[in-house]
Amino acid sequence: MSQVSQSQQEGAITRQVALHADEVRKLAGTELNFFAALCIPDVCTFLFPAYYVALWMQLLESLHTPRNFDRFALGFPRGHGKTIVVKLLVAYAVLYTTKRFILVVCANQERAKDVLRDVCDILSSDNVVATFGNWREQLTVDRAEFKQFVFNGRIVVLAAAGCGTSLRGMNVGFARPDVIVCDDAQTRECAMSIQESLNYVQWFFATLMKAKSPYGCTYLYVGNMYRDLKARPNLYCCLLRNLQRSPSWRSYIVGAILSDGTALWEELHPRDQLLQEFHQDNEMGQGEVYAAEVLNDPTYVPNSGLREDMIRVRESNPDELHQGNFIVIDPAGITKKSDFTAIGYFEMYDGVPVLTYVIEERLSPSETIFRTLELALRYGCGLVCAEAVAYQATLLYWFGFICAQQTITGIEFQPVFPGIASKNSRILLSFKSAMAGEIAFTEETYAIWVSRAKAFDARRTDNVDDVLDLPTYAPKCVEMYGHLMAVQGESNVVVEQLGAFAADDSIAPF
Repeated sequence: MSQVSQSQQEGAITRQVALHADEVRKLAGTELNFFAALCIPDVCTFLFPAYYVALWMQLLESLHTPRNFDRFALGFPRGHGKTIVVKLLVAYAVLYTTKRFILVVCANQERAKDVLRDVCDILSSDNVVATFGNWREQLTVDRAEFKQFVFNGRIVVLAAAGCGTSLRGMNVGFARPDVIVCDDAQTRECAMSIQESLNYVQWFFATLMKAKSPYGCTYLYVGNMYRDLKARPNLYCCLLRNLQRSPSWRSYIVGAILSDGTALWEELHPRDQLLQEFHQDNEMGQGEVYAAEVLNDPTYVPNSGLREDMIRVRESNPDELHQGNFIVIDPAGITKKSDFTAIGYFEMYDGVPVLTYVIEERLSPSETIFRTLELALRYGCGLVCAEAVAYQATLLYWFGFICAQQTITGIEFQPVFPGIASKNSRILLSFKSAMAGEIAFTEETYAIWVSRAKAFDARRTDNVDDVLDLPTYAPKCVEMYGHLMAVQGESNVVVEQLGAFAADDSIAPF
């Protein structure tokens, strides 16, 4: 594909003049590039690539199919003409279809008004008026956010709304929206806030989706991917990411660089330029943002290879009994005041350790012991493993000492060794184990672990990675001490005399 030169444009205009209006309408009704050249010749200086052309045909098929409720989720890279496609599609729906009520939604009403104004400019262009007639001749309502007119024998409504707008009762002459287009309705700021994203998702499904015509509606959601922040284990803060996963939406998510290594739109954004920008942003710590919003890959994590969508989350099932349980402790170290102690409680299901409960706090050695014992007693856990490095090895002795004081029996305290690999290497290997389904998480622990994993950079030594280190020890605990685990209901943990069970530093000599 090549840039549309001035001579080519002039030739196209000459051809259009020579053609009968019916022939022009016929060509523009099926060919994206011809329609774009007709409507906005000064804007479309590059031909749309093959991906856009193929997608355009599917959108047109939906618009021409009566009484359907097609839902399209489109992810385009930034700067790749997604808003132009939106404007062209709205104009097409007016000119070629029987649609009566088209609603345009953006992040705010002013932005939606701007899109609607540009659509009206397209409909008012000389080429369009000469080919299809003047839509303004029977314009009855003319507001920035609302247009009503008669075109081709039908009443047509164009409306603009901002995200969060109350749309209840939106109808004109008993007509409700039969085309709903969302263009960049969710901002990056919204997607980076759990509460804002939850509010946005609720509004989208409870208000916007319910505003449709009962006789059919084509939904078009167009946006960018944002980083994989999770509102809940099965709900992304980025709505486009959720729609991509939904079988009820037809998703077309494409990055600036295709899977075969070529650029999506080479003439507009050359591949070499895209790669250069990516490396520059990555060096400045913004590789995740670029990957999500330009490459449409929200799973990218620098230096980790983590694919968050491959992590197994076990749904709660109170009727299923675990096949064993254990606790892992990653102590912070007595001189490392800024570090957190991480304590993880695991349950076994189908041979897979599931991280079920996590404590991540700054704890003294005595507090570490007592918090661990509280967990063990709560869940009837008879196996506690602690990282056996330097001073941490002494924790195993003092566990026994305090249990004797509190008359607690049935708990085995065992060491687990990190091996020769560095901590960062262990964590990277645990990412692979998690993606392979060898380690799993509950809904609660998933959110904690993934948030730490997404921020992890293997090049650094100051990561907040205490929780990340817990699953690195889980397979070793199962391998070395699996025989000490008790199946649920068969625990030997006994408390004969609880006593003053509190994290009192006077009880233990540290």
